[in-house]
Amino acid sequence: MPEYFLGVDAGGSHTRAILVSSHGDVLGYGQAGAANHRTGSFDSAAAAVQSAVSKAIGNTQITEVVSACIGSAGLEESGSEEEGRKLLGNALRAHKVILDTDAYIAWAGALGLQAGLIVIAGTGSIALGIDAEGNRYRVGGWGPFFGDEGSAYAIAAGAIKEALKALDRRHDDTVLVHELLKFANLKGELSEIPAKLTAWLYEANKSPAVIAQFSLLVAKLAQENHQVSRSILEHSGRELAELAIMAASKFTGIPRLSYGGSVLLRNRFVKEAFISTLKYAGIGCVEPLLSPVKGAGLIALSKTSDLTRAIEALKRSADNF
Repeated sequence: MPEYFLGVDAGGSHTRAILVSSHGDVLGYGQAGAANHRTGSFDSAAAAVQSAVSKAIGNTQITEVVSACIGSAGLEESGSEEEGRKLLGNALRAHKVILDTDAYIAWAGALGLQAGLIVIAGTGSIALGIDAEGNRYRVGGWGPFFGDEGSAYAIAAGAIKEALKALDRRHDDTVLVHELLKFANLKGELSEIPAKLTAWLYEANKSPAVIAQFSLLVAKLAQENHQVSRSILEHSGRELAELAIMAASKFTGIPRLSYGGSVLLRNRFVKEAFISTLKYAGIGCVEPLLSPVKGAGLIALSKTSDLTRAIEALKRSADNF
């Protein structure tokens, strides 16, 4: 009788789910909104997880899995099976549920469950190393207000600060001001802008993911050779490398190192500064093998399947998101 497995990446901006066969073939994909119950509610996180899982099931008629792995942006360390089952709800029956951090599933995917280190920069940022004995070494990941260096949120916040300085006439580069006002959909007389912008910035329940989206406009400006934007991105790359260097120092010898998250995967200025800073420190970098949601799928099936075969099958499956 065929056996099935579930992987879920419950992230700060999106939730992704895949159904996987025992050989690693992806049978269904699903996507929903943010599922970080640290910056949102547990109920909204559970709703996002269940929506993504239901979409992954689709028309497959699969009603149960041997094992499900959920990587959650709302966790600092491994979670309980009970909490994982609450996130999964009635979307799918699972004989076993593994709940862990989103950093852990990113590590599993990038390095194929082999010892090493990953630096992740998406909405937030963190470095996670796991050695051959399974010991975990974390650097960063302190959230948007006290950490998350190099993340999309940090890039956006840095650019907003530069825009506010220009509004104060502390410098005369107003490019980011115009982009910020468009992003916030603010109009009116110049004298009205400070009060409106302050209200928008400190609006109740504004998610860090909303602010983080401004980083995409910063990246666009950098591509157009706006030097302030480019400087912000390069600084972010160096800060992410600092996380990696500190995490690597906890290993005996130099660990394998990979990366993940939308910022490092898609922004060449951040990635180039990250890699060049690591190179200067004598640390190399390898491309990630699999996406985080596939890492979750790999964890789910790891006790029952040939890992090498499963990894190759997962690599062949497109990331349909």
